Amino acid sequence: MARDVLARSTDILDVVMSPNPLVAFAVQRLVLPLLSRPRINRALAGRVSQIDVGYPDGPLNVPGRRVSRLRPGQRVPDARLAEAESGRSVRLHRLMRGPAPVLLAGGREALDGVDAAAFPADRLVVIVLDDEPYTGATAVRDPGGALRRALRIERSGALLIRPDGHLLWQARRPTTREVAGHLDRISGPAGRERPPSGRPDLHRDGR
Repeated sequence: MARDVLARSTDILDVVMSPNPLVAFAVQRLVLPLLSRPRINRALAGRVSQIDVGYPDGPLNVPGRRVSRLRPGQRVPDARLAEAESGRSVRLHRLMRGPAPVLLAGGREALDGVDAAAFPADRLVVIVLDDEPYTGATAVRDPGGALRRALRIERSGALLIRPDGHLLWQARRPTTREVAGHLDRISGPAGRERPPSGRPDLHRDGR
């Protein structure tokens, strides 16, 4: 993974700094005008900043039935949301900020088998896409459906997201036992002391 990231950055830099007059001409007349287009600009920014880096072969990934467009190891995109209770605008990544994994539910039906209140806030943050408050979870509205379109998540689907923002596991109507089992894999059993950083060691494979 590290080699791939470095290769990406080096390739882009080589093109921009190339002494070849033909390459320089192409950069000035073709590449720079294209960068003025927001969609292309965002894609390149994600590539250079490494926001789009994923861990498709990471040992922590758990295969399962897909309920979204994401695969385990991919980074969950950000989106502007609104808290169901207060109406306050908030970004998804801000809600995900912290040492605990996140369970993101596509709708309240996704939590039918999960006792959200059973998990302390420092062990699991539960977020549900819903217009009404939900006990034990942070309910958020998705104005315009931007996040739902980006994820293509089913209303009965739930995504278990690692503290670094990458998808660990997904399922339709998961159970409390399933969620707890996956938390044990990345954080250790409930009650075990966390590392000093407050985050589980997610990259012990050297990625």
